[in-house]
Amino acid sequence: NPEWSALDKLSAKAIQLKSRGKHFHSELIVEDKWISSTPEFGVRVKALRELNTEYWTYIEVKTNLQESQEHIFWDYLKKQIGKDYDWLGIYLTQTIPIGIQNPEEFFCSELTTKLLQVLLNEEALLLEASRIDPEMQNRIFNSI
Repeated sequence: NPEWSALDKLSAKAIQLKSRGKHFHSELIVEDKWISSTPEFGVRVKALRELNTEYWTYIEVKTNLQESQEHIFWDYLKKQIGKDYDWLGIYLTQTIPIGIQNPEEFFCSELTTKLLQVLLNEEALLLEASRIDPEMQNRIFNSI
């Protein structure tokens, strides 16, 4: 992407090299919304648009949520919106896997895995969210 900074490009390449795959970003799709954490904006929810499936992993929540599950999900997400991107975590759990991160911030695959855990996704419940990269998500979940 020509709009990306040198740091964004370097981060994407480092994640691809570490994961031995092509995916370096992930987003969760719920209804008509995209949910993710990005370096520029942190945690956010935005309207769904054309997907970039070449390098991004999308995980679609396909089942209708029960009302209680829906409240828990959206309440949890509202508390996360606006939190900063976890630069410490992306480098020290994803590119240099020593497991150091900021528990108050999120990188993309960490956030989307945590949200799947809130939804009680069986595969996600077994994972340590900060150790999952977009390529792993692409292999584990029924990604688009």
